[in-house]
Amino acid sequence: MLAIRAWGGCHRTSLSSALAITVVAVCLMVVGLEGWHTWDARITAIAADKVETANLSRSLAQHVHDLMQAVDVVASGVRERVEVDGLSPNGLERLRRWMTKAIETVPMVHGVFVYDAAGNWLANSVSAARPPLNNSDRDYFQYHRDHNEDHLFIGKPVRSKSDGSWIVTASRRMDAADRTFAGVVLVTISIDTLRRFYATFDVGKAGAVTLLTSDGIVLAREPSGDAAVGIDLSGSRIFQELLPNSPSGNFEAVYPLDGITRVGSYRRVDGYRLVIVVAHGLDAVLREWRSDALLHLAISAATILALAILGIRFASQLQRTQRADRRYRLLADNSSDVIACVGLDGRPLYLSPAFSVLTGWSVQDGLERPWQDFVHPDDRSSIRTIGSQLSARAGPVACSLRYLCKDSLSRWAEARVQFVDPAGGVEAQFVATLRDITERKLAEDQVAALNKEIAFQAVTDGLTGLANRRRFDEGLAQEWRRAARERHSLSLLIIDVDRFKAYNDRYGHPRGDQCLRAVATAVAGCAKRAGDIVARYGGEEFVTLLPGADANAALMLGESVRAAIQAIGLEHAGNPPAGILTASVGVATMTPVPDGDEYQPADLVAAADAALYEAKHGGRNQVVCRTTVSLSVAPAPVLEG
Repeated sequence: MLAIRAWGGCHRTSLSSALAITVVAVCLMVVGLEGWHTWDARITAIAADKVETANLSRSLAQHVHDLMQAVDVVASGVRERVEVDGLSPNGLERLRRWMTKAIETVPMVHGVFVYDAAGNWLANSVSAARPPLNNSDRDYFQYHRDHNEDHLFIGKPVRSKSDGSWIVTASRRMDAADRTFAGVVLVTISIDTLRRFYATFDVGKAGAVTLLTSDGIVLAREPSGDAAVGIDLSGSRIFQELLPNSPSGNFEAVYPLDGITRVGSYRRVDGYRLVIVVAHGLDAVLREWRSDALLHLAISAATILALAILGIRFASQLQRTQRADRRYRLLADNSSDVIACVGLDGRPLYLSPAFSVLTGWSVQDGLERPWQDFVHPDDRSSIRTIGSQLSARAGPVACSLRYLCKDSLSRWAEARVQFVDPAGGVEAQFVATLRDITERKLAEDQVAALNKEIAFQAVTDGLTGLANRRRFDEGLAQEWRRAARERHSLSLLIIDVDRFKAYNDRYGHPRGDQCLRAVATAVAGCAKRAGDIVARYGGEEFVTLLPGADANAALMLGESVRAAIQAIGLEHAGNPPAGILTASVGVATMTPVPDGDEYQPADLVAAADAALYEAKHGGRNQVVCRTTVSLSVAPAPVLEG
């Protein structure tokens, strides 16, 4: 495909040849990949089946091991009772009853028998009567007679002399006191019961479960019935090649019994001369694989046909795309705004040349580093916010942020980011346009700072730096409503400098301004709560609004303010008898009522003003508190100073 793009300006003949080569190469690759995938799927199917049969063979081998252990316990128990109780008629009867109960605990046991040294029946669990039978011709009897070995011997399958059914024999030798051969204890296992047990496992139509001796003699096989019992498979691959090298494993071979190719597992039973084999028919194992292979073949054929059709149409589409690509790149390369495409991992995929103008970094520098590396650390949270909004498909997102330039400075840019879903072979990505707004941002910051200064000056007294009358009126109205809602008290202090006109006349207005600034500092230093409002009310009057303060607290604060002003120690010869600067304080406290018309904020001011009047007429330099207001009688005029 890269070759075709590179040859976009060549003649149609060259383009068609390149396209034909590409399509053929792709088709061959599809065929090769499908062939490899199909063969790999076959190997995987067989391997999975081998795992399944291996697990089943392990479980069945454990079952046989547990069964043989139970059989060995019964045989050993019978031998021990014969040795203890002897072979008297009463002892044999007790032994028969014990054997009958013992086999009830091992359902697959067919019967338990005891023979003397001549092979005659002494006792059995099948019938109370001892039939006049002799088993000296049996392989297991002859083995124990000729071998002085103390272990459970598993013989070849035989027909039971008691009922004619196929059985597996497991026997132990009995010795006399002088260690000579005294007879055999025989436990028989019903092969039919084993087959019914193996039939409970689904191994498929051509599958099989087989129990054999380590010599290759079939003891039980399902399905096959009695026809397979006793067959010698010692010449098969399992016994010739596999078992000598490993006690367990997998195989794929043709079964000698029926000529069917099977895949399966074998396992030697621990501690006993037995082998369990579990196998599935190869045709059954590969049935689903064949269906998938045919389906993939059909899909591959359809894919190749589609590629041929698409290849023809792609040639014309490629030429149109190249023309469009040249137009779009012309626009992007000559735009004064930065155009950027950023992958989902945060790395730029494309940067227009305007990026170098904005940041001073080259386009190559920008493509080699994550996008957020160019964003000012304080603004990187904006990148995360944009990502969250775009993940929610909120549409285009706009924000302003600073970009780090190569000269270590930063510039403001207005970013507009859009998430683009993958389409037309283009991966999902973020498309952003960045416009340099540094000059506009500086102008906006200047205007904002100026507005903030104007707003501050609008509510600040220019001489003292305290809140002005306007700020106090707004705060009083607001705190009055809050006090009415929350049912708490509201206190007000009005502080008036004593004989301030005389101070101005004697010391001049510049000294008077210094005096007012000192008083403002003292008053503000006493009101330490965050919600208190200290303001210059007018001329030499100051106010302190105390939300939530009761009359006692307000009175104490008023006394603190009075003492703080006196402590300034400014000479004031026109203020006898103190001779220094003092002030009088009027205090009023009220509790507004929601939706009440009896009192209003102005009444609180009037009450404090009336208290100030009393302080002035009471000799100045004192604090007077009022908690109620008389609306019928207006306060008398305050004396000058």
